[in-house]
Amino acid sequence: MRTAVISPYPGIVDWTYDAAIVPTYQMLAYWMMRSIWLLILAVVNCTLAANANTSNQAEPEPLANASSTPRRSSQNMSMSLLEDETLANIAGEQRHERYEYTELQGPNRVRLFQLEPTEDEDRTISGSLVEADLADDVDYELLSYVASDAKDLVDITVNHMAHSITRDLHWALVRLRKANESRPLWIDVICLNQADAEEWSRQASMRKQIIESAESVLIWLGEAADNSHLVFEHVKKWTTYRDDYLAGRRTDNDAFGEAHINPPSYKGETWNALQHLAMRPWFFHAQVIKDLAFSRKAYLLCGDHIEDFKMIVKPMSFHIGNGYDPLNGVHGPTRLHLLDTIAEQQRRVSMKTLVQYISLCQDEDPRDKVFAMLDFFAESPISADYALSVEEVYTRFTRAVLADANHIQLLHWLGSHRSMESLPSWVPDYSIHRPGSILPRVNRFTYTVSETSELLRHVLPDLRFEGDKLIIRGVHVDTIKTVSEEMGADPNNAPGEPGFLDIFSKWESLATKLEDKRFSESISSAFLRTLIAFDNQHYGASDKYLSPAHTLWYEKFGTGLLSAFDKDAFEEAENILNSLGDKYEDFRKDSDIEHFTRHMSQTIYSRTLFITDSGSMGLAPPQARPGDSIVYYPGGLYPFVLRPRGGGEFEMVGDCYLYGFDEFAFSVEQVEGFGEVVVV
Repeated sequence: MRTAVISPYPGIVDWTYDAAIVPTYQMLAYWMMRSIWLLILAVVNCTLAANANTSNQAEPEPLANASSTPRRSSQNMSMSLLEDETLANIAGEQRHERYEYTELQGPNRVRLFQLEPTEDEDRTISGSLVEADLADDVDYELLSYVASDAKDLVDITVNHMAHSITRDLHWALVRLRKANESRPLWIDVICLNQADAEEWSRQASMRKQIIESAESVLIWLGEAADNSHLVFEHVKKWTTYRDDYLAGRRTDNDAFGEAHINPPSYKGETWNALQHLAMRPWFFHAQVIKDLAFSRKAYLLCGDHIEDFKMIVKPMSFHIGNGYDPLNGVHGPTRLHLLDTIAEQQRRVSMKTLVQYISLCQDEDPRDKVFAMLDFFAESPISADYALSVEEVYTRFTRAVLADANHIQLLHWLGSHRSMESLPSWVPDYSIHRPGSILPRVNRFTYTVSETSELLRHVLPDLRFEGDKLIIRGVHVDTIKTVSEEMGADPNNAPGEPGFLDIFSKWESLATKLEDKRFSESISSAFLRTLIAFDNQHYGASDKYLSPAHTLWYEKFGTGLLSAFDKDAFEEAENILNSLGDKYEDFRKDSDIEHFTRHMSQTIYSRTLFITDSGSMGLAPPQARPGDSIVYYPGGLYPFVLRPRGGGEFEMVGDCYLYGFDEFAFSVEQVEGFGEVVVV
């Protein structure tokens, strides 16, 4: 028989044996091995104590302002922590127990991790799990983080037993550990039994309540890198100046202008540092959106620095652009601004804003991209059930949202890229994290579709579902005759690059083959307008407004095929340019070219040019084929490309831009032209 006795050495359990049962030679062998272990432990502990005595570094208090005293980096600490890992390995020879979860005793019960204090930052992370009832006034903080490598694991001690966590989380706990008092934290991978799918789903549905009950949310972004300290120092200087100015301790207004009212903008290296910071993995994980959005207060932690999230966002309010560009990727600061909007509006936030944010997330579990949005609904459209497949989650969510809204604008928001062929064609593939081009009305007209279109939508019967089939009234407006090559979202396809010129020449060639055009403008004018999905509702119909910019852009990036084909149109445009004379200065020309390029880049990539049977052209998903139908649904922002599947059923290929088609011109009298369309 043996009895466990807690050893004075960290992580070690002594075992005392009953001499009447254990033979003498085994007892002698045991005590010899024990003496060797203790000798090794004594030597290592002396080394650790010497290191601790020579360290004069202050313990940061993460809810106060960031400590100005730098800690050792994770790289410098690795050797000391290897010594701790040696201790853990020695301990493992004597105990093999891993922490095992017990069932939570009640519907509002959660586990909290009590992070044990120490003045020695090199000591192994240890703590205990305790149950708490959210109905009580419980003090704790929520730690939100995203692992950069889920397979890079280290052991900590939980209730005197081993428990594996990622190295990223380990470094966060090293930073958060206090010197003289324990720190209660809620951390999903420690406080949830990941082996129990039922508990995981149940606690996932409680996540909003857990966040709202926490004193604050601590967002761990990782170690300092790419001059990240400049961002935190910029905010610290500003808040110090503001507080001193408002308290009357200083009256000068030189350093920051009117910084007591508005913060100075990020500039130079600090602006670059912010862009790098905004690209940290945490900002591309859908499930942590609500950690920020529903928190009482949220802090960003990066290395030794900590700052209120809202203070980080304030100085960049004048640097907002397009959140995503198919060629250049994500614009980090705009993404931060979008996240701040979600946090400010919470349940008032638009569905489109949520979808735009999660579309770029890269969660390991694709279902999380939908589950992350559920708490933002007044009534959740579906439950966060991890027993459902990805296809079931995506289909149920889309069906519920479409039925509630009674329009199909959601189907425009994610583009037409798909990686899951098993989904019904009308269900967006939320797992895509690099969408192609999104047509411009998604951001310009989503909630102002026009009175006639809205009226028409309400006059027609509601959309409905039969199993996984979407049934909706629509009208056939054209048929695709010929398609060209896809303009892939590749840097080699940037304007002026060889790839762009190769594909663009094919597009120009196809445009010149258009017969019996149904529009009054020249083919070259229609073609160049198509590149930016020209919209009378936004730009107005004046040729004079657009032609100079179009001509200048084509002279710089076109192949010359179109201008040779349509000489009269280009000569007329050149005459307009000449008539402007000095009024059209060089800087204005460069600005117009840049403006056109920017709008074109948002529209053409991951799409292909097509011409139609009735004499028009447009931009369609790359999957479009000759013979596909172009159908308009009331309340939609653009027509959709549909492919007949027989039996009166259609496959939805994706939305498209059709030049000259005015979806806003339909009237209630035209209802008879709309028929029922079954989309599978």
